Amino acid sequence: MGNPSDAVLLADAHQADREALRALLREIVQAINDQQWEAIYPALDDHVVVTLMDQVPLRGHDGLREYLAWLFRGANSVLTGISCQPVIDAPATFHGDTAVFTLASTDRFTFRTGREFAVRSTWSGVVVKKGETWTLVSLHGGVSPFDNPISAPFTRMLKVGIGIAGAAGGALGWLLGRRKR
Repeated sequence: MGNPSDAVLLADAHQADREALRALLREIVQAINDQQWEAIYPALDDHVVVTLMDQVPLRGHDGLREYLAWLFRGANSVLTGISCQPVIDAPATFHGDTAVFTLASTDRFTFRTGREFAVRSTWSGVVVKKGETWTLVSLHGGVSPFDNPISAPFTRMLKVGIGIAGAAGGALGWLLGRRKR
């Protein structure tokens, strides 16, 4: 064990698995950024459960295909483009042939209206090793409801509305208080 790199490999019995998971992530991200949706499905379990930022749970390949068709195609589609830049924020935790991981990502959405938003999101997922291949079985994403560019206008409106209601209530209370004297 004279080579220092041997110590690193021995320190983590899952080094090869970690490399395989990083390769799987690169493959999925490339497919998303290129909008090559069919390239994603080989990396997904047939019964995968994916919950995207809108918190709609999608089940299986067909559920994901239907959702992506609604999102990107047809007269009522919402988006024309998406890109993501995930960063692994902690090492995966292994439980036998199952691993749990978390990611942070900057996701850019281009809406059919032409507007673009960059949103910071967090993700957690579960992968299972089947033979020598890791397969995604669950993925859940979310954003802060208070600090993102999509909900920011609504948050501002809520704050203004609360301020106006507070001022109106104070003025009404002052007027009613004066009237009783």
